Amino acid sequence: MDLGRVAEGLAELRSAHAAEAGHPRMATTGALLAVLGHRAATVWGRHELARTVLGWAERTLGDCGDVALMRAHRLSAMGRLGPAADAVRPVLDGSLPVQLRWALVDAGVLDCRLAVLAGRREHARAALDRALVLSESMGVLRPLALGPREVVELLTRLLGSFGARERFARQALGARYGLGVDDRPIGLTDRERAVLRLLPSQRSFGEIATDLTVSHSTVKTHVRAIYSKLGVNSRREAVDRARSNGLIFPGTP
Repeated sequence: MDLGRVAEGLAELRSAHAAEAGHPRMATTGALLAVLGHRAATVWGRHELARTVLGWAERTLGDCGDVALMRAHRLSAMGRLGPAADAVRPVLDGSLPVQLRWALVDAGVLDCRLAVLAGRREHARAALDRALVLSESMGVLRPLALGPREVVELLTRLLGSFGARERFARQALGARYGLGVDDRPIGLTDRERAVLRLLPSQRSFGEIATDLTVSHSTVKTHVRAIYSKLGVNSRREAVDRARSNGLIFPGTP
């Protein structure tokens, strides 16, 4: 489902759900199947199926954090940002326990998205930091790697400011690109585009800094952001990927 084969993925989840029915571990497994199925159905516009999965989860799992998170995602997809924030709050503050530990990361990512859309920049940054801390401590990339565009764009813009979590933030972005979530790379800033256009040349980063009238460290920061946004690890890979995506053209500069 993450790769766009939603019909196949949902069919497999339904089969797994039927196979696990009555199993003693059904609470955890059922939460997993419900959360994955509901999220995929919501993202891919299968709203009737999403309602069906949510109804099943409410009846089977009861009043738990995983169900509250599904409600919050549904409200968010409907553009009801205030009610969505209210629905996810008990998950964030721990008053509703979750069956799936990584659902806490997913809740943090959703909290970040809602804050971005509401223009609450400080809250969005704090929510993103919490999601990064939880995600790294659990060793899970999925909620961030497959997060909504608003969160991924914020994560990308803030690269270089995450301190000890910087490497993990870049790993999450690299995983997103590797999964092929977006056909287009995350948008580059004007300064990053200016640096990118000079990468095919033989100029050093110091010379590029002189050309653009910025510091050497600023160019290095832009280059790191470009690498992360394009999902590459070297200057040559960045140039090749930028050309294949139409960001620069053969012969540039």
